[in-house]
Amino acid sequence: MPPLSVVGVTGTDGKSTTTHLTESVLCAGQVRVAASSTVARSTCGQRTPNVGRLTTPEASEVAQVLRDAEDAGCRWAVLETSSHGLALGRVAAVPFRVGVVTNVTHEHLDFHGSPAAYRAAKGVLLDLVGEHHGTAVVNVEDPGAASLLAARPRLDALRCGAGPGCDVRADEVEVDGWVSTFDLHAPSGGVRVRLPLPGAHNVANALCAAGVGVVAGMGVDDIAAGLESFVPLRGRLERVEAGQDFTVVVDFAHTPSALSAVLPVLRRMHPEGRLLLVVGSAGERDRLKRPWMGHVASSLADVVVLTVEDPRAEDPASVIEEMAAGSVAAGGRRGETVLTVVDRREAMHTALALARPGDCVVLAGKGHERTIDWGDHDQPWDEVAVASELLADLVGPSESTCVGGRS
Repeated sequence: MPPLSVVGVTGTDGKSTTTHLTESVLCAGQVRVAASSTVARSTCGQRTPNVGRLTTPEASEVAQVLRDAEDAGCRWAVLETSSHGLALGRVAAVPFRVGVVTNVTHEHLDFHGSPAAYRAAKGVLLDLVGEHHGTAVVNVEDPGAASLLAARPRLDALRCGAGPGCDVRADEVEVDGWVSTFDLHAPSGGVRVRLPLPGAHNVANALCAAGVGVVAGMGVDDIAAGLESFVPLRGRLERVEAGQDFTVVVDFAHTPSALSAVLPVLRRMHPEGRLLLVVGSAGERDRLKRPWMGHVASSLADVVVLTVEDPRAEDPASVIEEMAAGSVAAGGRRGETVLTVVDRREAMHTALALARPGDCVVLAGKGHERTIDWGDHDQPWDEVAVASELLADLVGPSESTCVGGRS
């Protein structure tokens, strides 16, 4: 059997989705594929929730994941690769054939110390790819990702984006509800793709996955089939339906760039309604991000309810106040368009109770996660389940369903 080919996927946002989009593309090439992400572990699409708290596990567990993939007869393994995992050497021994970079913006400065150190950690993946004579697949529409590639001019690379100089590109993009349609152009030809995910950010993720398919020698028809058969992930633009006359969406967006990508998409889907956002920011983590998160929230949503995400041992009210300062700076009005509610369940109830027909309520930051970290204990948490319970109380007994996200 040929040796296992390993793909690493890194970036500030979109890593999990791109990891499993890549898995779906490679599976369309009629080979067995394993994948490991923040959200799930899977083999050819058969997902089980990732119960660990680490996006990229310790080196010994990474090695076990790859051994299990080989034992299962897989030809490819796709690993979501975090900046922590790269900086701490958790994947230093992995012989990456492909390294994917979705974007590099602002995150984890509490750990890395500076934007430059954060970018350097992301760049380690491309250095490892170069050591093994592999190929980089990079979203060059993102300045941060493009800068990592520009710093490594000798690295074999596929450039993804909308520009004419890109090796894998999309044009004629149309978003209709929860589906994005675009013309995919690759070295082997072009094809129209119907992606079951909304938004330009997801088209960019799909292009990166398509780039891995190109490296694997796949034709555009098989690549398109893999993208079109993708099953969306739990907690990623996942709709919760309980018979209400407004939209409720659970999404993992927990960075300024992620909110900036997701909220305009949902705004365009609800042109006659309001956008109500429930969002927090992590305690004991990057403090510079907090007012920025608040600023983006109040710039893009009509009503913002600020609450906890993972407060850890930090005073949650203090974290929320730092976010509120950014919201007010963006024009938010305390008590009117900016509300502060420490208890997340109560915050969600507040937003849902305010919703009117045609509105969209966005529950951001927790996504697929199963706990809220309070420092001395983990509070069991399931954002979709809580939203379903609250909706049932508001609209009366009905069978709640989730659309667009699966573990």
